[in-house]
Order: sequence, then structure tokens, then C-alpha cells
Amino acid sequence: MSIQMDKFAKGLTPMIEMVKVFSRILNEVAEFEEVEGRRLDEALNDLLNPKRLAEFSKQIPPDVFGEFMAAIMKLAVTMAKTQNFMQLPLDEKRKLASELEEIAISLEKVVEKLRGMGKVKLE
Repeated sequence: MSIQMDKFAKGLTPMIEMVKVFSRILNEVAEFEEVEGRRLDEALNDLLNPKRLAEFSKQIPPDVFGEFMAAIMKLAVTMAKTQNFMQLPLDEKRKLASELEEIAISLEKVVEKLRGMGKVKLE
């Protein structure tokens, strides 16, 4: 059995890129946790707590809160599809990637609007 080294190398390229992306994700999470002094999952659970969301909704404009909630709901639905993404057909992988990119853009827009609001006191 012989292996064409160029095909072997080409096959490793996506795996290398996934490892790099995962490394960046871990570094982002570690940076957040270092600055905030708590785990990211704890912070997200606190942020997405229904009581906190209700308080949050009273403190920001309804359109910004609506954009935030729409993005979070889309993210929840889309993330469920990522569980076995390796088994998805090619077109579904691309569609999923596009959906995630759109969600990221939506959340970035919300973050920019929130930053422009300054400090808001939650009850």
C-alpha cells in the first residue's frame, strides 16, 4: 500500500485548522475567566437566567432586546444542529456555517449598541 503524500498532507489541513480554531476558542474562554474571575458557563447561565433577562429587557430599548433574543434563539436552534456536524452533507455544513456567521454578526451589532449605552443599572 502506498500513500500519496500530497493527498495525505491535504487531508490533514482541515484538521490542523480545526485545532487552531479550538485553540483560539480555549484562549478566549481562559481570558474571559481570568478577567471575570468565574467560568464562562456560569456567566452565561447568569446572563441568560429568565429573571436577569426580564430585568435586562426593562433597561434597554425594546428593539435592542428583541435583536438580542432573536440571535440567542437562533443560536440555540443552530447549535443543536452542530452536535454531529461531521456527518452532515456538504451543503448542510455550508448552510450551518453561514447561519452561525449571521448570528455572530447579529450579536456583534447588539454588543456595539450596548457599548454605546454606557452603564445601565439592573434591579
